[in-house]
Amino acid sequence: MEQELTKEVKPVTGKIKKIIYKSTKAGSEYAVALATEPGENYEFIAVGNLQTVRPGKVIELYGYWQEHPQYGWQLKVEYYLIPTGTSLEGIYTFLVNVPHFNKVIADAIIEEFGSKVYEILEQDPNQLLAIKGIGKKRLMLLQKAYRDEVGYRNLIEFLEKSQIPPASYALKIYQTFGERSIQKITENPYILIKYIRGIGFKKADEIALKLGVAFDDSRRIKAAIIQVLQQQANGKGHCYLPEEELLELVHDMVTKPEIYTHSPDITKQALEELVKQEQVVNNYQKIYLSYLWESELGIAKRINCLSNYRKNLGSVEEWIREFEKNYKICLAPEQRQAVMMAAQEPLMLLTGGAGCGKSLTAKVIYFVWQRQNQNIVACAPTGRAAQRLRESIGLNEAFTIHRLLEYNGLEFNRNSSNYLDCSAIIVDESAMIDSFLLNKLLQALRPGTKICLIGDPHQLPPIGAGTPFLILAQQKHIPQVYLQQIFRQSNTSNIIPASMEIRNGQYPTLAPFNDQTLGTTDAFFYQTQNDKETKNALLALINYYLPKLGIPKEKIQFLSPMNKNNLGNDELNKLIQSIWNPHNPEYEGFRIGDRVIQTINNYDLNLYNGDIGWIVEINEKEEYLMVKFDQGLIKINKTYIHDLKLAYSISVHKAQGSEFPVVVIPIALSHTFMLNRNLIYTAFTRAKQMIILVGTQRAMHIAVHKQFSERRNTELEQLIHLPQLRLF
Repeated sequence: MEQELTKEVKPVTGKIKKIIYKSTKAGSEYAVALATEPGENYEFIAVGNLQTVRPGKVIELYGYWQEHPQYGWQLKVEYYLIPTGTSLEGIYTFLVNVPHFNKVIADAIIEEFGSKVYEILEQDPNQLLAIKGIGKKRLMLLQKAYRDEVGYRNLIEFLEKSQIPPASYALKIYQTFGERSIQKITENPYILIKYIRGIGFKKADEIALKLGVAFDDSRRIKAAIIQVLQQQANGKGHCYLPEEELLELVHDMVTKPEIYTHSPDITKQALEELVKQEQVVNNYQKIYLSYLWESELGIAKRINCLSNYRKNLGSVEEWIREFEKNYKICLAPEQRQAVMMAAQEPLMLLTGGAGCGKSLTAKVIYFVWQRQNQNIVACAPTGRAAQRLRESIGLNEAFTIHRLLEYNGLEFNRNSSNYLDCSAIIVDESAMIDSFLLNKLLQALRPGTKICLIGDPHQLPPIGAGTPFLILAQQKHIPQVYLQQIFRQSNTSNIIPASMEIRNGQYPTLAPFNDQTLGTTDAFFYQTQNDKETKNALLALINYYLPKLGIPKEKIQFLSPMNKNNLGNDELNKLIQSIWNPHNPEYEGFRIGDRVIQTINNYDLNLYNGDIGWIVEINEKEEYLMVKFDQGLIKINKTYIHDLKLAYSISVHKAQGSEFPVVVIPIALSHTFMLNRNLIYTAFTRAKQMIILVGTQRAMHIAVHKQFSERRNTELEQLIHLPQLRLF
């Protein structure tokens, strides 16, 4: 077969023999497939968005031939279709690709109806019930498959006529909107931003303009406003934007140099429409997405109404003495103060750095609440944090907040109309909780429920918008105890003292890492001069020093400030996998024995963002992995495999809420953009037995002396102090 040197998209009919590679990047459908031309022995490689294609299917691949410098000729697939030609061969190919249809049924249909199959499906489908093996359920599947194929082809044709490349998004669009896809896109192309993963304003705008949407169309401007507010919430943690700043950012987004210059008055008009539609809130020129305004207002209302429920129940001092006797310990005065406060106040905050006894204090609070006959639940933002809370208090179960609130991927089933069945709640790692989630939790608590929020305000702020725990910790009228005395580690340990120095902006006291210092302390700095030396030092650790110390790889966690670049998590994971796990069976880039991390919440599998596990089985034939997580053995089929990533090295954000015996932190000037005191402090406090910092002294100086400076736009403090909110 001859390949033409052209990028003109042409159809090539191919039978998919095998999927050779699938991208594991979240949201990507990219795959490499081995295909053959029907009736020929010629094999070729097809690359493109092919992850959903099952081996054995005959499909029409629309693309062009290109020569890869390493792998040779490939068909670059823009999109594909299931053949539905009116020839008997086309009809047969369509029928055998319908779920629960086989060659026997397809042959019987063609023998009976010949080339009139599609006509019958459209005009009198019940005739097909005469075919042996086709009942009402199979007929419904066939009708749906036909409607979907016709609808999908119509969508492809619509996109092509509108000069919109269908390559990446046609299938996602049809899977989302079905037969109404063209109608939905025509009514408002910007709806794609909300529903199609991977489409932001830029791509939706490109589609809209090709469909004839005017530059000053209100749909376009409103979509830009929403996109700017969402970007600022997700990227910078802002709950609102000042109106003038919003106008400037929208102007930059919608202006087309030398074609269209945008007027702020048009943005203001679109903003008024969004306010009327209750999509945004204008609070004295501070512009909120509605859900973030409701979140901040909801938190403030609940905090202010809690003062009505102050109680002092039982002999708290006596219960504390009972706990001390049972566990043969003596609480520090500040710990005792915290327990007394939790017994009396409806809301209290327990704060402090790592190793300062927050876990023990929480255990005593739980004990005293039990004596008060409280119905107690315990939760944390992540699965790992919930497990640590369960272990430290000695509970049968602790929940992630999402699981506790029975979130199903669309809504929280526990809310102000369906309260949680508890009278007291302990919430650990509260500094990780954003405004939206904290509000959802508070709304699900029955009025009068006692609340203990535990956290370290010096750690990284939440990934989402707002810093509610930090703001609550700054309110003098909210009952709280700040623990300062270090308990967790022995006098010879330097991990916690070093982390305290970092927290206070001081360069930490760390031992140089070499053969002579090994065994003398537990906090090291393996100093290098540049990125190349840092990578070599990491190799020395992996290949020589860590094995020499007898530390099993299961106890070692690398934490990099960034995911990308030569010392980022992506590259480190490949490097470590190649050394620690080079030869085990592989599937989709994963091998038996690999450590992996879940990257998004999956409520069907009871898996949450940040859950870490180990691959114990690979079944390539049936396309699944078996992964041992803390919650048990979980089967991950091909649909969800791309939600996993290698986890030998993870980001500091992903590690927050977890602890590891040994932590290794590469720190380099190439990480400068991400380096700050909160990040390096959070990384240090993940280590229980040993910390090894690897990198340059200059990068460390930058990290220690650069305070996390991005102040987040939030009105929570002002809302808490509004007198009228105290009426709620």
